[in-house]
Amino acid sequence: MEFKFIKSIFNYQDRAPKELPQIIFLGRSNVGKSSLINSLANRKQIAKVSQMPGKTQSLNLFEINESIYLVDAPGYGYSRRSIETTQAFSKLIESYIVSEANLVKFYILMDFKVGPTNLDIMTFKNLLKFSLPIGIVFTKIDKVNQKEKTKTDKMIKEHFPYDQIFYVSNQTKKGINDLEKDIISLINQEEDNQIWKL
Repeated sequence: MEFKFIKSIFNYQDRAPKELPQIIFLGRSNVGKSSLINSLANRKQIAKVSQMPGKTQSLNLFEINESIYLVDAPGYGYSRRSIETTQAFSKLIESYIVSEANLVKFYILMDFKVGPTNLDIMTFKNLLKFSLPIGIVFTKIDKVNQKEKTKTDKMIKEHFPYDQIFYVSNQTKKGINDLEKDIISLINQEEDNQIWKL
């Protein structure tokens, strides 16, 4: 896919330059959002990967194939952030989601080695109220042994009786193609909708 960084958004009232459908990546700090974006773009540094969790402090907007925007949200759950900063980020994300009419899908990224956290589960439940499709993306699947995998799989089935689940590794690239196909299907779907409107 062809990626282009557009801009960083610090105020939810700031709008994307074009009326395109949007998807948003959400996840805990250090879940690997930037690395996943780089894997999808097949470029090393289109999204900056920081060694310090919680570095992203804005909504970062990327254009894919000149047809859809990907919004990279600040990671949640970073313990070293002040309460005020955490609340400000939460307000920015929620306000953007509520006010952005072009959003077509959420993707929640979760660390497969850690398993779904309470924050991940709460985020998933909160997003259900928006009646948009939700894709759950488990990252770092190359980091677990069989025992850990069995334990995490059990938690996933318990909390997400859901068929839109992707398992990816930024190291081995496993599952990246499946996620890419899903995003492309959204692009095709939106293009079909536009043709139908005409």
